[in-house]
Amino acid sequence: MKNYLIGKNLWGYVPGTEVKPSIARFAPTLAETKAINEWNEKGKMVMFIITQKNSNSMIGHIQELETSKEVWKSLENLYTSTSKARKIQLKNELNNVKQSPSITISRWCFYVRWKGSILEF
Repeated sequence: MKNYLIGKNLWGYVPGTEVKPSIARFAPTLAETKAINEWNEKGKMVMFIITQKNSNSMIGHIQELETSKEVWKSLENLYTSTSKARKIQLKNELNNVKQSPSITISRWCFYVRWKGSILEF
């Protein structure tokens, strides 16, 4: 996912290096307003991409978060966690995984192996 966001020139929104443009306090210019709107739209696009690329079971963990940086950090913590609760969640996901027509066999096998490898830690 990181590579995808880098390729789309959107990665800066995740670590926060793409800083929100500053505006005049009371009367922003048209250019400032346009820059803010563009920054907000790209930030929303990053949030959309991140949420669409994750399983439905993760949506509950990130739906209330407001920035892509918060979402990324939350998912990073969830995916790297090896707590007992996380292992139970992963086992449940593996027990309920189904290969759907919209997912190729190789992608489905990769997903199952990836989930299983997390449990081995």
